[in-house]
Order: sequence, then structure tokens, then C-alpha cells
Amino acid sequence: MGDNYILLCERKRPVEKKPEEDPNVHHSFTVTPETFVQACKVFHEKKIPVIDLIYRAKGHFTGRELYFFDPTGNRLELRDPTWKQGMPEPSFEDIARS
Repeated sequence: MGDNYILLCERKRPVEKKPEEDPNVHHSFTVTPETFVQACKVFHEKKIPVIDLIYRAKGHFTGRELYFFDPTGNRLELRDPTWKQGMPEPSFEDIARS
């Protein structure tokens, strides 16, 4: 196992569903914009697969959301609620290389 990761609970086997097949089951962590950017850089550097980066302008929880899996298949989200509609929407790669 790596030396930097989040593990909330260990599954006997990884989740095999795509996020769109089971979109509501995950743990979410609200972070600052700086932490969000730093996470993107670390994920890119460590080659941690990112499922999706979403810029959510409407709904109960708005902001930018980064989805990924922990080592045993638990879906996790980092959420920056400071992002608002009309702000730039850089790709994951653009954020990671900033």
C-alpha cells in the first residue's frame, strides 16, 4: 500500500459498478480551493485515477467535485463549494499542472 491515501473501510473486493450506475453512494469531503488544487496535483503526480471532475452550478450542493476510488473501491468525493457558475472550468489536467 502507498504511504498517502484515504481508507475509510476495506471491502473484500472492489466495487465493479460505474459511478453512473450507483451515483449516490460515496463519501464526500468539503475542502478549501487550495486543498482541492493540491489534491489534483498529488493525484496527478501519484497517478491516482480520477473518475470525474464536475462543475455543479445547480442543485442542493453546488461547486466543483472531484471523484475517485480509494484502494479498495470506495467512491470518494472532494468538494470545493466556493466555485460558482460563471467561474473558469479548467480540466483536471489543467488544474494538476497549474
